[in-house]
Amino acid sequence: MNKATLFLVFWWLVASASAAVRPASVFQDHMVLQREKPVAVWGLALPDEKVSVSFAGQVKEARADASGMWRASLDPMAASSEGRELRLTGKGGEAIVIRDVLVGEVWLASGQSNMGIGLGGALNAKEEVAGAHYPPMRFFSVPTRGSLEPQTETDGKWQVVSPTSAMQMSAVAYFFARELVRKLEVPVGVLVSAVGGTPAEAWTPPEVFDRVPEWKEGMLEKVDAFQKDAHLEQNFPEAFRAWCAANQRLVPGGSRLDWAAPDLPLADWQKVSGRLGFGKPLGLPAGGVVWLRKEFEAPESKAGKAVSLWVDALDRQELTLYVNGKEVAILGRSAPRYYQSGLVSVPVPEGVIRAGRNVLAIRCVAWNGNTVKGFTAPNLRLPVANPKELSDEWLAKVEHAFPDLSAEAAAAQPQFGRTFLFGVPGSLYHAMVHPLIPYTLRGAIWYQGESNVSAAGAYRELLSGMIGAWRALWGQGDFPFYLVQLANYHKASDKPAPVERPNPDDLLGRLREAQWQVVQTVPETAMAVTIDTGVESIHPPNKQDVGDRLARLALARTYGRAEVQHQSPVYDSMTREGDAIRVKFRDCPGGLVTGVKKGPGVVEETPGEKPGQFAIAGADHQFVWADARIEGDSVIVSSSAVKEPVAVRYAWLENPKGANVYGKNGLPAAPFRTDGLPLPVNPSASKSR
Repeated sequence: MNKATLFLVFWWLVASASAAVRPASVFQDHMVLQREKPVAVWGLALPDEKVSVSFAGQVKEARADASGMWRASLDPMAASSEGRELRLTGKGGEAIVIRDVLVGEVWLASGQSNMGIGLGGALNAKEEVAGAHYPPMRFFSVPTRGSLEPQTETDGKWQVVSPTSAMQMSAVAYFFARELVRKLEVPVGVLVSAVGGTPAEAWTPPEVFDRVPEWKEGMLEKVDAFQKDAHLEQNFPEAFRAWCAANQRLVPGGSRLDWAAPDLPLADWQKVSGRLGFGKPLGLPAGGVVWLRKEFEAPESKAGKAVSLWVDALDRQELTLYVNGKEVAILGRSAPRYYQSGLVSVPVPEGVIRAGRNVLAIRCVAWNGNTVKGFTAPNLRLPVANPKELSDEWLAKVEHAFPDLSAEAAAAQPQFGRTFLFGVPGSLYHAMVHPLIPYTLRGAIWYQGESNVSAAGAYRELLSGMIGAWRALWGQGDFPFYLVQLANYHKASDKPAPVERPNPDDLLGRLREAQWQVVQTVPETAMAVTIDTGVESIHPPNKQDVGDRLARLALARTYGRAEVQHQSPVYDSMTREGDAIRVKFRDCPGGLVTGVKKGPGVVEETPGEKPGQFAIAGADHQFVWADARIEGDSVIVSSSAVKEPVAVRYAWLENPKGANVYGKNGLPAAPFRTDGLPLPVNPSASKSR
C-alpha cells in the first residue's frame, strides 16, 4: 500500500469518526482566492458523500467519488478585502469554517534558493521587515519535502504579511506581491514553493522525461540510486556501531556531564575561535570528544520564555546541547543525522533562559579529524543572543581523543545519504507542487537555474516541458509564467569567455541564453533581466529589483497596464559595416543609454561613457574585448585586433561586471551572442553551483 493510499484510508477513518468533510490542506484561515475566475475547492470525505461549499452568497455542491475525493467550483468573483467565511458541510450537517478569506490575485512562486531566501536576507532588511504592513497580502509557504510519489497534502500555512511574519517570507515574492497590491489595489496571495540548490528536473513531473530517452534513463538511474541509499540508511546504525567498535570509537555516554554546569571553573579550558575548525588546535587529528562553552546575554523580556536554538547539524558529528546545564537536544546519535547537514531548530523549553548571563555548552563527538569543525554565526543562532557573540571566541576542553585511523578504515566507514533526494527527478514536484494543484491562480514566477548551469541545452527543453506539464495538470490554460534570467555571480573575469570547453565562464552565458530561448518559444512567458543586480555571491541581496521587474511583467502583460515599462532591450540583428559590426536592439523606445546601478530601482545615466562587456571575433571565434559606441537603438562594435569580424557577444560571463547598456526605462540590456554555436544537450550534467 503506497503513501497516497494510506493517506486516503486515514482520512476515511477521520471522516467516519467526525462525519465531517476535509478540505485540501491549502484551504486555511487567511487564504486568498483568485478573482474573476472559477475557483476550485476540493478535499476528502466518505465515498459518495455529498459536500456543500458556501462562500460570498454562493452555495455549490459536490459528491465524493469512490476514493473519497470531491471537488466543487465557485463562480467567478470580484476582488474583496473583506475577510469572509468559507463553509464546508457534509454528512450530519457539521460545518468546517475557514475564516478571513479574501478574494484577489493568486500567484505561484517557485525555484531554488534565490526565490526561497526570506526578506531578512534582502538589502535593507531591517527597514523592509519593519515596513511590511500589508494585511491584504498573504503567503502560503510550502515546507521543504521530497517524495518519489505524488503527495496530496502539505504542512504549509497561510500567513498575513506583517513585520512579525515577513522575515522568513520569500523576498522576491514579497517585492513582487507588494507592487501588485500597490498598483492593483486588490488582495494578493502567493503560494511559495522553493528549495535551495535544486535542479529543474526535481520540479518537473516525471512524464516529461518520457519525451527524451536520455532523460528517462537518467531519471531512472537517480531514482534507483536513491532507493539503494534508503536501504543503506535503514541498516546504517548497526553497521556504524560495528565500525566504531572495530576502530576504538565507542564513547561512554555522559562521562563528564558536569562540564555543562553553568558555574564550572574554567581555568584549564582553552580559547578557540568559533570561526575556525577547532580540531587541530585542540590536538584531535583523528577526532574525539570535545566540549565547547559560550556565555551570552539575554534581556529581561526573554527570561523564562521558550525559544528556538538554530544549529547546523554538522556532517559526521554527534552534538549534545545544554543551556544553563539543562540538556535540550542530541543531534547525530541516530540516522539520518550522521551524514546529513542542515539547519535544525532545537526548542529550548520554558524556564531555562535567564535574564543576563546564560551558558551554552556543546558536547561534540567527531568520528574523524576532518569533521572537528567550529561554529559560525549563521550556523548557530539563539534569538536572545547577539549573533556576533556566538561566532567569536569560545572555550574548549578535550574529553577524549580517538586513536589514529588508517586510510583503509576511513574508507570503510559506513555511509549513506549520498544521494540528494531533492536532485531526484520529480521529487519536489511530487511533494511541493502536486499538493497545490488545482488551486486557482493567475500565474507563476520562477527563479531557478544555478543548479543547471552545466546542462544549458537540456535546460531549455526541460524548462519548456515543465511549464507545459504544470499548465496541463492545473487545467487553467496557458497561465502566465515569468522567469528571472540569472543575475551575475562569482568573480568578474578580465577576459572574454573563450569558445572552447570546458569553460566555467561560458556556462552561465549559455544558461541565460537557454532561458531566453524558452521565452521565445513557449507562449505566455517572459523574462526579467537582472545582470545588474548581482554581486560576487550566488545569492545577491538586491531582491527588490528582481521582484519589481517581475511585477512589471505581470502589470503590463497580464493586467494590461500599457503605461508600465517592462521590456529590457534585447538583441535584434547585426550588420557588418567594414571592420565593425552594428548590433541593433529592439524593445528600447527612445534608444539606448549607458548607466550605472545606484541601488534598488535607481539607475543613473552616464552620458558619454562607452558601453562595456562587448566582445568581438573573427572567423576563428577567438573573442577579444571591443570598442563600442551607441547610436540610437544600435551599438557599433569593433576592435583593431579583428579586421574581419563575424560575431559579437555582450555580457557573456558569469559576472559581466561593466555591462552598462540600458533602455531609457532603466532596464538593463539582455546578454546575447551572435555566433550561434550550438548549446550542448547533456541531461546528466546538472549540478548545484
